[in-house]
Amino acid sequence: MKEFLKAFLEILKKNQREIEGYKFTVPSSKVYPFQWLWDSCFHSIIYLSLGEAEWAKEEIVSILAGQWENGMIPHMIYRGSSKKHHVKWNTTKNTSSITQPPMIAYAVERIYRKTDDKNFVEKVFKQLDKYYGWLRTARGDKYLLYIKHPWESGQDDLPVWDHIYGKKDPSRKTLKSYKIKILRGSLHFKVKSVLFNSVYLRNLRSMSFLASAIGLSEKALAYDQIYKLTEEEFRKDLLDPEAGIFFALNENKHIKIKTANIFLPLFAKMLKIEEAEQLIEKYLLNENLFWTKYPVPTVSIDEYAFQPNRYWRGSTWININWFIYKGLKEYHLNGIAEELRQRSISLVSKSGFHEYYNSINGMGRGPDDFVWSGLIFDMN
Repeated sequence: MKEFLKAFLEILKKNQREIEGYKFTVPSSKVYPFQWLWDSCFHSIIYLSLGEAEWAKEEIVSILAGQWENGMIPHMIYRGSSKKHHVKWNTTKNTSSITQPPMIAYAVERIYRKTDDKNFVEKVFKQLDKYYGWLRTARGDKYLLYIKHPWESGQDDLPVWDHIYGKKDPSRKTLKSYKIKILRGSLHFKVKSVLFNSVYLRNLRSMSFLASAIGLSEKALAYDQIYKLTEEEFRKDLLDPEAGIFFALNENKHIKIKTANIFLPLFAKMLKIEEAEQLIEKYLLNENLFWTKYPVPTVSIDEYAFQPNRYWRGSTWININWFIYKGLKEYHLNGIAEELRQRSISLVSKSGFHEYYNSINGMGRGPDDFVWSGLIFDMN
């Protein structure tokens, strides 16, 4: 790890920004020059792992500064100058008008566990509470949440969305046109994503923990109850009992495409140990499905959409590996977790800190200064 830590620190330094009094880290100075919600949560976790707790806090403070009055935290804040990634968001604010997987409470929990800084938790808790309240009211369908755009999933081109477009294997250019149609309201998109809801579930536990940490016992109990009801609905609505895995839901129908998201309930710690072990044995360690030389591909090898070079359509992403690694550790499946860690390290060792990687040959794809691939430093 030491041999490429120096290279990563150089990337971090290059991608750090201080604008309008806020300190944050752009995902990639080459391609993503602004601030993104779940990227900054990952960046905060990486900083903690590198012993930079103050930078970890700054990432959270800066992303919270973009929160809307209604509680929504946008997935993008346009700090800095660049012509990239500008679309018509139907807002006068200097942000996007959609959100991203709600990782922020988990990041704050990690900060508190590392620093024991109760004052920081007290400083940000009301904003966090307002955000998770907004999610429940604005995106809640009973207790599960839905996303209204592929960009909210964090997995822009995942083939799960093909079902909605009515196209079996669209080009990236075609996919972009569909996303613009959704923004303009000419194409309907309302999906209960497995990843989004798994992250939400885990963050409900974080909110309960944080509330308890600052003496808000009734608030903690309320989050515990929301978690219980959401977990029950997650299992009831998203589980395919025949396959024994969870699928995204669109118009009350499962979208039965096997993606790496089937492993995200491990991160939410909502499976029984026997369910977790079966999931790992039947799917994760199956070389004909997900256990490639450089796992874990975002799409199963046996699916029509598996393309190891393409963006979210069969490539390997370090953040997805990190989710799965953390889930495996929750179930004390340490041997498999270590094997996944080593294979993730081998990706970075081979190709550097890319946005994503070919899941067969390990070649880097996308920009080579991508910060969240530094999550390998938190796989320990």
